[in-house]
Amino acid sequence: MKRKVQNAGDVGNDVYNGLATFGRFVAILGTILGILIGIVLIIFGIINVARPGARMNVIKAKVTSATCVNTTNSGTTCTLGVEYVVNNAKLNGTIQTTQGIYNVGQIIEILYDPANPANISQKQISRLSLGILLIVVGSFIILLCSLYYYLVLRFKILAAAVGTSTIISTVSNGVSQIIKETD
Repeated sequence: MKRKVQNAGDVGNDVYNGLATFGRFVAILGTILGILIGIVLIIFGIINVARPGARMNVIKAKVTSATCVNTTNSGTTCTLGVEYVVNNAKLNGTIQTTQGIYNVGQIIEILYDPANPANISQKQISRLSLGILLIVVGSFIILLCSLYYYLVLRFKILAAAVGTSTIISTVSNGVSQIIKETD
């Protein structure tokens, strides 16, 4: 009975095919994870855009009182009484801030809700801007993951490179962990 002997080219092709298959599998998992992360970011973005108070307007306000407390954890926290004018109506409100120390009479910028001008907050990134940013980043992640998936499926050499790098990274991390445990 004769045994079939594989030549070196067949072994190389088998290894190459195996790495490409593994690389495609890794790409599928990575793409699924990336798309899920992108979808979560888009959902949080839509929630921020649709949330009441997302469309706050910036207005100048005069500080009427300032009580600042120096805390060790978050620096200085100030509670400010402010006076501002919306639609020719003078309004008063209170905000809390950790962005420096303020003096009575100082002019600052605050945010107010046009639907409820008494609803004010410290000027910061608006929910609308944050929501739009999350939607854009989530969409970009989905686009990049889809492109990555397409390229790995389209080019066998890239799939093999992904498979090889995943195996090398996994083995390297495992060896590093073993070395750390023996020290």
